[in-house]
Amino acid sequence: MPSPKRILAVRLSALGDLILAQSAILTLSDALPDAEITWVIDQRFADLAADVPGVRVIGIAKPRSLGDYLRFWKMIRRESYDVLLAMQANLRVNLLYAGIRTPRKIGFDARRARDLHRFFVNETIPRRDEHLLDGFRQFAGALGADLTQPPRWPAWSAESVQAWWQHLALPKPYVVIHTGASKPERCWPAHRYAALAARFAAQPSLQAVLTGGTSPEENAAAEAFKAVCPHALDLCGKTQLKQLRQVLQQAAVVVSPDTAAVHLARLENVPVIGLYAVARAELSGPYQELRYTLNLYPDAVRQLAHRDPTKTDWHFRVHHPEAMALIEEPAVWAKIEQALRDRDHRA
Repeated sequence: MPSPKRILAVRLSALGDLILAQSAILTLSDALPDAEITWVIDQRFADLAADVPGVRVIGIAKPRSLGDYLRFWKMIRRESYDVLLAMQANLRVNLLYAGIRTPRKIGFDARRARDLHRFFVNETIPRRDEHLLDGFRQFAGALGADLTQPPRWPAWSAESVQAWWQHLALPKPYVVIHTGASKPERCWPAHRYAALAARFAAQPSLQAVLTGGTSPEENAAAEAFKAVCPHALDLCGKTQLKQLRQVLQQAAVVVSPDTAAVHLARLENVPVIGLYAVARAELSGPYQELRYTLNLYPDAVRQLAHRDPTKTDWHFRVHHPEAMALIEEPAVWAKIEQALRDRDHRA
């Protein structure tokens, strides 16, 4: 097929997936420099799309009514596209695809498709057991991009947060403890954070920086940590995306459950101690760098889902409230010490 001239990519959320999708869109832009690429994205995260050179951004709110869909379709139908990259598979987003007129609609394979996704597309990416990032890159590969090259991300400017960063004046080295995830089942329990805080309380020269949101689980984790380690700096709910990225970029180590902070830290080459039990780390963990990750997913599958982890589907999740509690504090602290030793050796 001839190379498409006008490409419409749709990926609205979530933040961690958008960080991975950003790299895939950049791969596509590199492969097709003469193509016009438009990215439809949740308006809250439009800056992520705008950071990709040459990409046109359409920021929208997630549709909640028929009127929202009608307005979107009317806007899109004023334009003509050669191909749609349907990079999200849930019902609310799938319905967006229904009103997009284009000869090619490329979506996920049957295993990754959800909520009737296959009825809204006419082509699919290959079915593979792979990291989420590699899955997104398959969309670029479907349009001829060379996927043998390693993924990269667009440059970003920290200039807009420099005054804030200088005022923060964090002592180094510091360890970021990210308290949240997009779903409560992925959050590490508050009592585990409290146990970890005792280690930092005993070593006041090692600064702990708390990041995350303000959900009940995140609040409980932050309060439990600060109760034991009062000198921890609490930035939960106090950072915008670029501020968070700056904090992660300068960290000695980042400890985080399965959420966007893992991917932000990984693309900055900061050691990430990923906490995984709900999903397999090979699917959504730090990309091609699991050296410090605690992957209790096989244990969770065996003990809580009562299945053989060697026979479960690649995308199977352990939806159990006790899954993350399988990750214990001594193992996390040991990984922190290992990462700090490795950092000293590199220096």
